[in-house]
Amino acid sequence: MIRIKTIGTVVVRVGRTRVSRGSPMLFALALFLGVTAGQTFARSELLELFWPDAKDSDRRHSLRQLLYQLRAFGLRGPLDSEELLIERALVSCDLFDVLDAQWPARADDSAVRAAAEILPGYTPAKAVRFREWIDQLRAQGAAQFRRAVLRRMSAARADGRWTEVHDWAQLCLTADPLNEEAVLAMAEATAMAGGKAQALGMLDDYLAELGDRSHQIGLPATILRRRVSEQFVEIPSGSAYDRLLVGRDEEIRTLLTHLANTRSNRGGCVEISGSAGIGKSRLAGELIREAGLRGFTHCTVRLHSTDQCRPFAVLLDAVPILMELPGALGCSAASMSTLRRLVELDQRSSEDAAEAEEADTTEIEVRLHRIRLAVIDLLGAISEEGPLLVFVDDFQHIDGASRALLDDLVRESSRQRVLWLMTRRSTEAGSSPVRVGDATTVIELGALSEESCRKLIGLAIKSIEEKDRDQLLNACRSIAGGNPFFIREILANWDANHRFDSLPDSIAQAVSRRVARLGGPALRTLQCSALLGGLATAGRVSRVLQASVTESLDAVAELASAGISNLQDPESSLLLHDLWRDEVIRIIAPATAHVLHSRIADVLEEEGQPRRLAALFWEAARHRALAGEPERAIALLEDCAEHLMSIGLPEEAAETFGRAELLCRTDAERLRSLRGRIRALDAVG
Repeated sequence: MIRIKTIGTVVVRVGRTRVSRGSPMLFALALFLGVTAGQTFARSELLELFWPDAKDSDRRHSLRQLLYQLRAFGLRGPLDSEELLIERALVSCDLFDVLDAQWPARADDSAVRAAAEILPGYTPAKAVRFREWIDQLRAQGAAQFRRAVLRRMSAARADGRWTEVHDWAQLCLTADPLNEEAVLAMAEATAMAGGKAQALGMLDDYLAELGDRSHQIGLPATILRRRVSEQFVEIPSGSAYDRLLVGRDEEIRTLLTHLANTRSNRGGCVEISGSAGIGKSRLAGELIREAGLRGFTHCTVRLHSTDQCRPFAVLLDAVPILMELPGALGCSAASMSTLRRLVELDQRSSEDAAEAEEADTTEIEVRLHRIRLAVIDLLGAISEEGPLLVFVDDFQHIDGASRALLDDLVRESSRQRVLWLMTRRSTEAGSSPVRVGDATTVIELGALSEESCRKLIGLAIKSIEEKDRDQLLNACRSIAGGNPFFIREILANWDANHRFDSLPDSIAQAVSRRVARLGGPALRTLQCSALLGGLATAGRVSRVLQASVTESLDAVAELASAGISNLQDPESSLLLHDLWRDEVIRIIAPATAHVLHSRIADVLEEEGQPRRLAALFWEAARHRALAGEPERAIALLEDCAEHLMSIGLPEEAAETFGRAELLCRTDAERLRSLRGRIRALDAVG
């Protein structure tokens, strides 16, 4: 019996005797006969393999001596004949499994990792042909190892398990540094973990290694580099909590299936619902980044509770973004004209409003139908260029006009490369999913499991004793109820003072404590971000506060170090979670709020002037009212109402004139608003 180990170590046993590598020729012959068991070899072949340059008599003598020793150890078989054959049943060799065609699919992960190197540390005998045979054997094992690793890497990538993708890619690159599939997967995994600069460096190094060949075979790496550069952001290496999504593997698999379907012209709608802080937006953000790696463009709309009174809020926010995406120029001129009239308060609004007064119900329906067709045309043009993901955050705040149109758009997307992604707080009374036949999938997020809570603790806190870990785990379950947002606040509180008696017993308490620790510039930045809501960006906040570059950078850095700012998206780095936003607004002093609302309105009106974007003027009107500036708020609301008349929404225009009337202080103002409301109601019929 021959027993051979080639993985992890190199051992050859014949019978009960371990063949020593101190006898190189004996070891080599035993290894060769064992690995090739089941094959017949003429003595002449063995002579050429091991002693190609020796005299025939000498090498035959050497072979006889070696075979004699192996027989003495217990080797059985026809060793005296001119043809040698060792039965396969007499040999046990771990390499047999590795070289089997089915091994890459059926081997367990530990066996694959162990097979990273075949015959480690073994230097074969000096015979050139035997060394070539060893090299070929190692190459066969390495090829099987690569197949097994790439198979697991691809499966992990398809499921969005990026930590595993990174590990498998790293293992493959150890054996094959220029394996394209592994290089691209490693770069993707690194980018998904927040290492944008490192991912770009990997791709640059790979393209440099290709040299002149990069123009012929470097296209996939070049495309990935552009996607990472345009759609990803660097996340500080210490922010592991922000870099990794924990406990949502099944949901990610479902979402990735929808991405794959969308690429195949089978778009649709996915709704992520759950309680406040359960991780809806975080999961959506992960999908947006996954989509970016797969060549999707995306558009994000964030709704607020006040948007329920803003007709066509989703379109007013989304269309200006969509019109700038690749492929939008393929939309017809008529559709583009209709869409510009939808989103801009241009000089024709008053003329169009006058026409709307004379229009009957049929003509109003025709105008709305024209808007619907224009949006479908725009989405179709963009999706012809590449798949599109449209994300609507906090869908429970959608207005009626947007909801009615969205039902049609979702239905149409089932034949396009357009995927709609919604998040909805499930505790909101009266809100319901956008169910359109089989086109909508609803994912209900629940509390994190104990295992996921334990992993979050490990990510957030670098060093912790086991007893403290268990106590924190109990707090994450009993106090936070497995809610990721609340868990983060508990962990941040413990990490700051390492005391369990000071853990917050509510999210409001946790937020108020952290706000109290902020300095002046950071606090003002936080307050401004809270009031801006979905429009909060670093640049806009800086303009509102009229802060210097240094002050803005210091404030954003303090918020980032406190774990408050959004590290996943540079465009919305100051976008606050609703739970944070509500609590910050609650504790803002009234005088401070009035000043900030006024400054916000100034900035929004200034930004909206070049194209007179309706979305910004709606928000400016709201902030004027909250700032105690009713005259300017009334003027903006009346402009918005006239715009609604012009696009065929007289009923919504009447409601807007009614809102303006509530702000009126003089009879003249009240009369003007009342006349507008009457005109709109007449158009309704």
